[in-house]
Amino acid sequence: MKSSISYREDPRAVDNHGAHKNDDQAYRGIKGDRRTEDHARRKREFIDLTPNATNFYRIESTDIYGFKHQSIAAMGQPNDATPPAAPPAPVCTCDKNGRVHIDWSPSISNDVMGYRVFMSNNNNKNDMKQVTPDWVKASEFDYTITMQTLSEQVFFCVKAIDFRENSSAFSAPCTAQRPDIIPPAAPVIKNYQLIGDDVLLKFIASSSEDVVSYSVERRVKGYVDWQILKSFPPAEINNAYTDTSAFKRWRYEYRLVAHDDVQLITPSNILEIKPMDDGLRASIQNLIATKIGVQLPSPGLPKAVLLTWDYTSVQDKDFMGFQIMRAVGGDVPYNLIFLPEKDARYSGLIIPDASISIQAMFGFLDYDVFNFKSLLQQGLVAPVTQANPPITPGSKGVGVRYTVFAKYVDGAMSPLNSVVVSW
Repeated sequence: MKSSISYREDPRAVDNHGAHKNDDQAYRGIKGDRRTEDHARRKREFIDLTPNATNFYRIESTDIYGFKHQSIAAMGQPNDATPPAAPPAPVCTCDKNGRVHIDWSPSISNDVMGYRVFMSNNNNKNDMKQVTPDWVKASEFDYTITMQTLSEQVFFCVKAIDFRENSSAFSAPCTAQRPDIIPPAAPVIKNYQLIGDDVLLKFIASSSEDVVSYSVERRVKGYVDWQILKSFPPAEINNAYTDTSAFKRWRYEYRLVAHDDVQLITPSNILEIKPMDDGLRASIQNLIATKIGVQLPSPGLPKAVLLTWDYTSVQDKDFMGFQIMRAVGGDVPYNLIFLPEKDARYSGLIIPDASISIQAMFGFLDYDVFNFKSLLQQGLVAPVTQANPPITPGSKGVGVRYTVFAKYVDGAMSPLNSVVVSW
């Protein structure tokens, strides 16, 4: 840009003169011209080829006596219509409270007066709005964004402004990540199905895109704490889940919990379910009857039947003990004895025959079994005949059937397990 200043010489003695330019409040000589003749030339011209945005000029002359004479300062500004260069892309950081710090490097143009900062919730420069009050001189700016929105990102651009209010193009945008304070949308337990002792659950996914996992949780109704049954990624949301560990007599509450990428959670609706209860509990295992002192009677060795069995559900808080029933010959079974769990422990039995070595959890010695002979003689039990066959096919004589099952406080029981001893 060209800037020119015209001045006239004093027609009296003018010996030396020159133009002076002010840079940062200090004048410097930019051209000197000594004239001692040709005073008829009254007009001179100076062109500044490197002007600043705002310049102050004055003329200084020196007369023949060495005295200096200065003109009044005049301001000169280029006729600038060229916008400055856009600054480089800024850098954005956002803290947990939504305060964004925007920092950028200065524009390479030397006539920049300041900067304006713009913001948008999407990466579209047509939607940018100015967030600086007017313009800022520093190459950084702080701005607080709203947190109550589902938009996770916010974009910032910067424009440079020169002294003629010419605006540069937008800088490349920077992206600030909003802190995630909004939990994911709730998933849904769509329906359930009772399959025997098991509970099958089906789900509908959360509509939030930042969900990273789900967890199926259960608690006994009336309790506070939830138990995680299974965790799975969003890709498995359409797979049904089957709870095989529920107790049939308890009432449960189920929920599905969505977890996002910053550990925020949202539970589904709570579904109350009671598994189908047919009154049957776990079955007794390994029921065996062993005759003692019968095949090879020893002097003083009592005759008895040793019952042994295993049962693994004794930790159930409603478990009471074992009921043992006995039937002699073809008679109707009757309750022989009820054994609480502590009285049925095999480790507490004293076995009269030291040659017997059996590994079992529970046991019972029936010394009264051989009294059925006197019962037969009294006609109180039916003998084995063609019309009343023995309990064990092919056996001869009288058979004794033992039936053992577990009993519970709520009236439930294990399936009946029987074993036959015959002679």
